[in-house]
Amino acid sequence: MLATITFAHHSSAAIIGDAMRSVVDWADMCVVVDRGTTEEMFNEIRSIVGDKLRVVADPGDLDRNYGMDQAEALGATWACTLDPDERMHCEGVNVKEKLEKIGYGTVLVPHINGHYSKERFFRLPLVDRFVHGPHECVPPVNQRQVYMTGVAFDELIKSPEEIKRKSEGILPGLVKLAQDEPGCPRWWYYLGDTLSILERYEEALTAFQKCADLRGWDEESAFSCFRAACILMHYGRNTEAMDTCCAGLSRHPGLAELAWLAGEIALATGWPDKAVYWARIALANSIENGEAHFVKPRIGFRHHYGITVGPYDLMAKAYKALGMTAEQDAAQSLMDRYRKKEVDHA
Repeated sequence: MLATITFAHHSSAAIIGDAMRSVVDWADMCVVVDRGTTEEMFNEIRSIVGDKLRVVADPGDLDRNYGMDQAEALGATWACTLDPDERMHCEGVNVKEKLEKIGYGTVLVPHINGHYSKERFFRLPLVDRFVHGPHECVPPVNQRQVYMTGVAFDELIKSPEEIKRKSEGILPGLVKLAQDEPGCPRWWYYLGDTLSILERYEEALTAFQKCADLRGWDEESAFSCFRAACILMHYGRNTEAMDTCCAGLSRHPGLAELAWLAGEIALATGWPDKAVYWARIALANSIENGEAHFVKPRIGFRHHYGITVGPYDLMAKAYKALGMTAEQDAAQSLMDRYRKKEVDHA
């Protein structure tokens, strides 16, 4: 039995209703943790999920482990977390059939933009539990993590002001976590990310470099190098940026965006011939040419342009700088074909 778990609070009836519509077709029950839910909101939820609705008491804080335990007590064997501002996209996919084939563990689902993934489905009872705090997660200590294809999630778009307010709100907690657990690369990555949003780039650079130096999860370590290199390039520190890209590739050679950025740095430095070579490396691991045969698919931390159109664009610009017109036209043709494919797919 598959349950969805939603903490209903601080949202309008329409927003929660849209969230429920995205899961009601394949969920066996919709568990709502009541955190000051209005009658209007409950009426909206009931009108959508009907007798699938289960309401449990507010635990006093946003405790996803509590929600999971309540779903298990109600008879669920799988659970899916769903915040009111989130939407699931499962068109044409039999979610329960996929979960039955997976069997057990924590299931990661990509964001619809492909930039990152999130723990979304959980076999009950929980073996590995949520670690709370900013950017909470479920570390795979005792159970495997599985990446589910064909399903994605989305979030309501926040305004720049809302993003800034949220970042300012979580920053003190991230600073404390990084101080209390300096050996945990996760906190350093998200500290760098939050500082970047707040345009505190020098501090963000330090945090990203700290995350990379800890050499934890290979994707996270490599992508921290990418984020650090972007900041270094922004400040014109191209030699350091190039070295940082190469360091990132030593941590995970499959990140196309690291090679793409190295090529952009080479082109900006006046080395178009080297930019061509970097573009070729990037294309080998791009979405079109690399990820189809990955032994282990990437599950997060992506720069969309750097793994899709960027390598083609880099190659075209580099050939142009070299005066190689035929090669430039060929690269431009490949880029136009890929862009058309993206539009057709969308």
